[in-house]
Amino acid sequence: MLPKKQHLRLQLLRHNSLTVDRAPSSSGGARFLLFNYPKYFHIVSALNYSILAIDTAFDICSVAILTPTVSGIRTGDQKRKHADDVLVMLQSLLQSQQLSLSDFDAIAMTSGPGSFTGLRIGTAVVQGLAFGSQRPVVCISSLAALAEAAVRIHADSTPASIVATCIHAREEEYYFAVYQKSADGIPASLAKDCIATPSQIRDLLAQHAGDNTALAVGEGWVHPLMQDIASSFGLISVTASYDAQILASMAQYELAAGHAVSAEQAAPVYLKDDLEYRTV
Repeated sequence: MLPKKQHLRLQLLRHNSLTVDRAPSSSGGARFLLFNYPKYFHIVSALNYSILAIDTAFDICSVAILTPTVSGIRTGDQKRKHADDVLVMLQSLLQSQQLSLSDFDAIAMTSGPGSFTGLRIGTAVVQGLAFGSQRPVVCISSLAALAEAAVRIHADSTPASIVATCIHAREEEYYFAVYQKSADGIPASLAKDCIATPSQIRDLLAQHAGDNTALAVGEGWVHPLMQDIASSFGLISVTASYDAQILASMAQYELAAGHAVSAEQAAPVYLKDDLEYRTV
């Protein structure tokens, strides 16, 4: 269950049936964004949520806070030192802003894909924090976060709204997904996160990118065969990376949309059927 807050609550309703639960605020109003979708009105009070975010999906870990009034981030300075760095950085960040876990509405984490060890460490930390503070967890795909970072960084230089994310997994396999920019801060999935071969990636691009202008982001695209594929589809290769700050921003919208789980339900996504994570 999402925490009760004194602001607009999200209502996602079909057609013109619209009900808004509005509570008074000290300023006499509430900030909200209105998005008009086909068949839906999406009212988001996302910017009022306070999020603690932890990212351990790849070599460098980071933690961030984002509230209506303050933001901050700590980033590790060594590769694959998540177990040593995460809690130290978290404590430092909270102390610097005089905040505690009770000040946040939810805890966000990257659920994967990524480093198996990194994802396990992050999930264990987030579960412990969420259980102790009785806060919900927002799980965000690392590929979705990468796509969102690419759109934000290159918004002024290209009109492309489709992003093909690609990260090398092992040998001739890649973590791959296609996302489309959306107005509500949550990239829309066109081709869901998967492990794919170059041949399968070519098929997915033909289906979901086609003749549309699309961005190619992720270190997987630097491999010669993947470069050939990107060139054949006219993809615009861009450089982008995400951190826990982008994760926190995305989590605000995810939480407003009701996309949160309990601590025991938070689990990493490895994209391999033979790997399982035992939740607490």
